[in-house]
Amino acid sequence: MKSTIIASSRLWINGFVCILLVALNDVNAANFSIQDQEVPGDALTVTVPIKVSDFSDVGAMQFTLSWDPTVLSFKNLGDFDHSTLPTELFFFGETHFSLNAASNGKLLCLYEQLLASDAALDDDATIFSITFDVIGADGSSSYVRFSDEPTPRKLASFFALSPEFISQDGTIQIGKGSNSSDDSTASGIPHLSFARDGANGFILSWEGDALLHTSRDLSGAFEPVPDAYSPYRVDALGNAFFKLGLKP
Repeated sequence: MKSTIIASSRLWINGFVCILLVALNDVNAANFSIQDQEVPGDALTVTVPIKVSDFSDVGAMQFTLSWDPTVLSFKNLGDFDHSTLPTELFFFGETHFSLNAASNGKLLCLYEQLLASDAALDDDATIFSITFDVIGADGSSSYVRFSDEPTPRKLASFFALSPEFISQDGTIQIGKGSNSSDDSTASGIPHLSFARDGANGFILSWEGDALLHTSRDLSGAFEPVPDAYSPYRVDALGNAFFKLGLKP
């Protein structure tokens, strides 16, 4: 299935300005996403849904999910509410996860469809959820992200070209403080978010007084986007990279 990559990463510019980079490109890909959440400072638990879109032609998958174990402590997994059809994840459950490294903030997943079948899910479907005990102080935060260590992100298909594994990470904020377990989420840095707009478009949005820049090649220069105000629509045609930075 033809899909659109949405990949995000944080970069340091001139040693002190942090930006969020969004890349849009037409490829065969499945998107895994984790939404940011803010919970009260006295919250005892938080449940983080793992959602997917453009999820098709998937016969097997593997990945590592990680978080800051000084802020969040693994409690349980849930929301394996898939149909019993062989074209869905009818056998996917807790047994496909390794909890051996959970105390160190890592959850490993390895799954292969029975009957050598490929699975497809509706857009914005919750593939599973992870519940944490909140052990960080009021004002702390933790990333919840996909990683390749020790189990790399990978998808496989029995009957089609294997999709790319595209992921969007999230942050869990405890209370309203600005202390962060990930120094790339420092206070005052604008956050660039996106939403689909039809088959070939995306809406980029952000808060605060920030500048949007774009480039066709990461090795080239980024140019400011004239008259770009949030929300801003872009077409997902060819390669396009966007970054959001603080105004000087």
